[in-house]
Amino acid sequence: MRTPSYISLLSGVALLFLVAACDTTGANETDLSASDDVAQSLVSLVGEDTGGLLEQAADVFELASAGDIAAQETMTAGKADASVSSSERTYDEATGSWTITLTREIGNPEGPRYLSVHRQYLVQFQNAAGLPQKFFVTQGDTARSIDFTIVEAGGTLISPHLTAERTNISGHWLATGVHTDEVTLNGTYSRSGGHTITTDEAVRTLDYTLALDVFDLVGPKGSRRDLSQKVSGTLTGTYEAVATFERGDAYHEREIQRNVVVVFDHGTATITVNGVQYEGDLQSGDPRFLGPPDRR
Repeated sequence: MRTPSYISLLSGVALLFLVAACDTTGANETDLSASDDVAQSLVSLVGEDTGGLLEQAADVFELASAGDIAAQETMTAGKADASVSSSERTYDEATGSWTITLTREIGNPEGPRYLSVHRQYLVQFQNAAGLPQKFFVTQGDTARSIDFTIVEAGGTLISPHLTAERTNISGHWLATGVHTDEVTLNGTYSRSGGHTITTDEAVRTLDYTLALDVFDLVGPKGSRRDLSQKVSGTLTGTYEAVATFERGDAYHEREIQRNVVVVFDHGTATITVNGVQYEGDLQSGDPRFLGPPDRR
């Protein structure tokens, strides 16, 4: 008489294990879904045509290629496809630094892709001794480094699957080797804002904060043309966000915290989010695939 009860007990325990296993699998999937969104947000935040980190790095590469600030102002004002662009600059003799303020607008706000940005930079050209000089080339002496600070910046991005408001962008980079063909950037970069990601399942808004360290971001000085194909470097840091949903629940997490690593390699951004690897197009800021191999 006890045997059926014993078997029933074992069956019940097995069922509990099965349910627990299913719950764990579901939790892992939802964790991955949150990481998917972080990766998609990140590739936009570092991309070139999305007003990301690489767009600001391009300004440094351009500043290391013109002999006077008037030419640099023209170059830094914007890309050739900008429908609206402007730039202003002032020089502070006391600090030996230029303040450069610029705006760019690319595309149509009613179209599938649109980018509007404003930037304020603090730029100091430095000689071989690390002392400030007024121009990139001053009395025949070419600067050896550029101290580059993003004082404040922001903008709006509209793309087919992502709409973004960028605020509180800041950073500080030291550009070295500016008298050679390749410039190397090291320093810090941070920004915050909101990303709205639209898919068939749900509309998610991430109110995010991103903090990165920039290690040996190397690129050619001069023209922006095909810049994303010519840079390499590593970014490490943290991405934190609060998620809200307009319909459905794509994952459980409302507060997201992820450790991130981004590697630039000649057109590709390889993004690692808590150990899971993703890829994105460094120029367009679009993800190429999401998640581990079995989810691509």
